[in-house]
Amino acid sequence: MGVISNYFLNGTTLATSTGVFTDVALTTCASTGNYSDGVIVRYLDNATCTLGPATSCPSCASDCDGLEITHRGAEGVYDITTNLGESTGAIVIKYVPGDVPDGMYAVYNGVTYNAFSSEVDGYHKTSTTDGVTYLGDSTSGVCASTITTESPYTLPDYVYSGGAFAATGSSSVVTIVGGDVSFSTQDPKSCYMIIPKLAASPSTLQITVVSYCKSASWGVKVACPAVLPSFSSSLVGGDCNSTEDQTFYQATVKNTPGTLSVHDWVFLDINGENILPSGNYKVTDATPATYVMTVANGVITNLVAC
Repeated sequence: MGVISNYFLNGTTLATSTGVFTDVALTTCASTGNYSDGVIVRYLDNATCTLGPATSCPSCASDCDGLEITHRGAEGVYDITTNLGESTGAIVIKYVPGDVPDGMYAVYNGVTYNAFSSEVDGYHKTSTTDGVTYLGDSTSGVCASTITTESPYTLPDYVYSGGAFAATGSSSVVTIVGGDVSFSTQDPKSCYMIIPKLAASPSTLQITVVSYCKSASWGVKVACPAVLPSFSSSLVGGDCNSTEDQTFYQATVKNTPGTLSVHDWVFLDINGENILPSGNYKVTDATPATYVMTVANGVITNLVAC
């Protein structure tokens, strides 16, 4: 357990300081160990009285229930740690990149997730393994047109805790290549990522937003894990005459659970772990309405009424 005590910094905040001291004159270095201001944690080496890189405070992770962040301006790399609790199911992340581009990815249980479905135009994903997917409007201006030619970018690092972002005092060099860019021809609006949580632990999720343009604004909302609503379906290769003897699952992008829509995610399982194979299916949703549904990359691309 940590010890609460008074210490003195040689900077205005823990993030901007290089050392921690036990006296106001800054002559006696504090003991080796981790120091936190409730937002970030930094390791102090007493031998050199030097603070290491900042990380987010583990005990200050924001609960997924009600976590909704809107951020404007100030380019940077923004890290958000979310406490998911012990429930299992699909974690639904709503990311609103805005028209001025920025990028996002998430890490859960050691796996990087970077695929989205936009309510406007469907599937988006970087072609870089474990990379960042940059979303936005390709016609929005100079930040869109020069995204790769101005790369790499040196961006300040921020961590989220206690309802706000705090600068860590460190920076990241971000390289953006063409395969990371997945722009729309208009504002992509709400974009959804689905992450399966199959066990009580691990219970934390890390989200990173890369905002390389000063005029960008973005939003993130995280829903706690929950089972997905179901619909009846044929096997892949179906048509209007096929038998619906399968049960599959939907993650809505238009806030209409149970009503299938183009650009929804669709899965084989209730936790959103396995996407439906690409192809055609005969389906009936909760309306009830019956369609031939076309799927690609786990996202509905077409619905034709039967």
